Amino acid sequence: MESMLKGVKFPEVDLEQILVPCSQCLGVVVGAELTEQVRAMNENDFDYAIVLSSSDSRAGVLGIISRAHLEKLVEEKRTLTADDASIVPIEYAEIDVRASLGLLLHQMGGRPAWFVTHEGDAEQYGSYYMVYGLVTKSDLNKHPIRTLVYEVFAKLEIALAELILRSTADHLEWIRRLNEDSQARILGYWELSKLQNVNVGPVAGAMLSDLLNVISKNEKMRSKLGYKSRNSFEDVVGHLPGVRNQVMHPIRPLISDAASCISLENTIRTALILTEKAMHYHEVQKP
Repeated sequence: MESMLKGVKFPEVDLEQILVPCSQCLGVVVGAELTEQVRAMNENDFDYAIVLSSSDSRAGVLGIISRAHLEKLVEEKRTLTADDASIVPIEYAEIDVRASLGLLLHQMGGRPAWFVTHEGDAEQYGSYYMVYGLVTKSDLNKHPIRTLVYEVFAKLEIALAELILRSTADHLEWIRRLNEDSQARILGYWELSKLQNVNVGPVAGAMLSDLLNVISKNEKMRSKLGYKSRNSFEDVVGHLPGVRNQVMHPIRPLISDAASCISLENTIRTALILTEKAMHYHEVQKP
């Protein structure tokens, strides 16, 4: 089991769906006056700008620079130089356009802006290197990221529901382990579905918190997932329902700072590992 879980496979992100193209990024030119650029960054709430070697449209990209540093230069009446230590060179600030969600969150936990690039080989063009644009922590709140995170939780709920159904012969056995509000909701949904000739079983009315609660109170299921005690299980999974609910409310940002990037990375990892464990248990239980 442990060897199976060493490499947690995060879903892949198509960063083209969330990045800001180079043509829409604000650029600052080495040696140029910075007041207007800083004003534009403040108006557009840009935390980083692309650093260009000259105003020529074919100018090379040197890296990225923070608005905070540019504001300091303006305040001190200095210009940006090519050797400024605050410029992050592009080779140290790039992420592939098809990165995993785990890598993206991890990188954003270290720096809130990255160049999106891709290097490859094409039969027609030979080797190539492309710079697509910038991705920032704010872009992680866009719909494509929420969709990926939701899919992770959807697969988790399906795996846990299947685990409960395979582990209990009597539906009432696991329903009784829940509080009265949850019991009323699940039994009511079940009865309503039967009246509508769509009997999908009581588990369809259970929320993620219900599923986790059932497993937490069932020593057999809990131990099969690798948790020796109820406390150890709840310590690991207790935050999952809150993040799942957050994903379902688009007006609530998933990401606000570096800590939230790392927190979401760890939460998704927990959900993926728990899904894998539950699915592995299904397989070994098949006749």
